[in-house]
Amino acid sequence: MKLYLYILLLAVILIPGCGKKDNSVTEKKESNLSAAGTGEKDKNFKIDYKQPRTIFKIEEVDLDNNGKDEYIVFSIANDSLNKGIMQFYKFDMMEVFIKDSINNSYKKISTDTVDFSDEYWIMNLEKDKSKQVLIKTNMGGNDIINSKGMYVFNYDSSKVKLVKYFDTGNPEIKDVNGDGNKEILVSDSFFGILPESSSIYYIAEIYKYNNGTLVKSNKEFKQFFDTEADNAIKEYQRVKDRLNNSEKIKSSEYLLYKRTAEIILCFYAGEDYGRITKFWSDENPFLQKNLAEDEYDDLKKFITKLPPIAGTI
Repeated sequence: MKLYLYILLLAVILIPGCGKKDNSVTEKKESNLSAAGTGEKDKNFKIDYKQPRTIFKIEEVDLDNNGKDEYIVFSIANDSLNKGIMQFYKFDMMEVFIKDSINNSYKKISTDTVDFSDEYWIMNLEKDKSKQVLIKTNMGGNDIINSKGMYVFNYDSSKVKLVKYFDTGNPEIKDVNGDGNKEILVSDSFFGILPESSSIYYIAEIYKYNNGTLVKSNKEFKQFFDTEADNAIKEYQRVKDRLNNSEKIKSSEYLLYKRTAEIILCFYAGEDYGRITKFWSDENPFLQKNLAEDEYDDLKKFITKLPPIAGTI
């Protein structure tokens, strides 16, 4: 009987998965090399920081398409000074390392402070070219347009260059015209006489990446702004129809004022000043009759300050 119990106990111990596995070493390794693929091509790359700085993520990627990977390390200082605001961001420093094949070691080529950084992307803005590092920032606050910005970095000839920094505008990445290249869309807000909670958000700028430079290219994306304007005109027409049918709209909703402003802002962003002039001329009698005096004066003042229109309205 004793021999039977001994054999049974031994069998339980040897059955795979029944024993408690020690994952402490693996878990520690994964916390240091947390990005997908990191350490799989070269397990010799390791980096440690002295507290309070800790690693957020490590990315292994071929930025300049030369067949050799670079290591990008994102980290954060988890000190007491940051604890109150760290809920808005996840890392505050980026370092880039390249492999020194002669010494079989890694050399740091860049250290950049990227305060308030929340998320990042590594991608080709310009198809078939080198990749860029885009880092979204978040300084907190209720206004997303004024709280969120972006760093844009490019790596070329063993140098990491800050191409552009948007401190606000909640920049977004999008292939606007479907040509395979990605643009950066930057928003803005319009208050006028509106309370802050009713402010109007709109795409104000589109930046195109071209050979290491981000260029504001609003005119090139006329179709995008025309579509935005057409949608705004449809909303304006709905409000206009309601008023022409003698429907009462609460003045506190600012509906006609907002819909008119949205149209003007779309034309303004698209730099189509001719359509602003025509719209204002065509709709002026209706607007003057149905907008409150301060609303009408505010929109007229905004339009007449635009250089190509100044003095013509």
